Amino acid sequence: MIKTIVLLPLLAMTAAFAQTDETAPIHRHEVGVDATLFLRQFFTRQDADAAFLFPTSPYLFSYRYKTRCFNLRFGAGGSFSESEYPASWFGSLPDEIYKRMRSSLDLRVGAEIFQQVGPRWQVFQGLDIRAHWARDNNGFTFSNAGYRNARDMRTEELGLAPLFGVRFRVTPRFSILTEMSVALAWGESNVSEVRTPLTEEQPPVEDETSRTRHFNTVYQPPLFVAAVFDL
Repeated sequence: MIKTIVLLPLLAMTAAFAQTDETAPIHRHEVGVDATLFLRQFFTRQDADAAFLFPTSPYLFSYRYKTRCFNLRFGAGGSFSESEYPASWFGSLPDEIYKRMRSSLDLRVGAEIFQQVGPRWQVFQGLDIRAHWARDNNGFTFSNAGYRNARDMRTEELGLAPLFGVRFRVTPRFSILTEMSVALAWGESNVSEVRTPLTEEQPPVEDETSRTRHFNTVYQPPLFVAAVFDL
């Protein structure tokens, strides 16, 4: 019943705008949001199934500058969380806590070309330059040999991502779309290990830092849905 309530307005809007004018002026600016989280609640019953069937895009917001031949595109997204946990190391106080802070930022800029395959359907392909930053600052990882260990890890990545997508125009100025991509990313991770003595008998030690470089391939399946609007 809920699915019917959600789909009927969409079908009604599609029928109402069945006639399109190919000579209409182009609206140069387009903004969009990731609508996947909104749709999950209508098409899945369990959280685990929702995350598998409708994975979200790392780019919560998007912008396009449109011409008659190609589009310039930009996307941005991020996350932040801070959690508190009860201390569990030797000698900790009953009300003592530690914090774990996690944050990320994703940006992309690129270009795409498109082709109309019907009055309402469009396919597009392009290339992005993508950047990713992440930090995981964990106030407590484990205790050993009289020391409490904490870790602060920072990651930076830069890469290229070919992409292919499909757009459905619901109204002349409102569309839904999805896309797939394979990102080739080169990155670097910097890890700081902080060891704090648990007792006065333990001598202080210097922080340990390490740096590693890596190469990742990240596949984004065409399972998320973005809602975009012409301005």
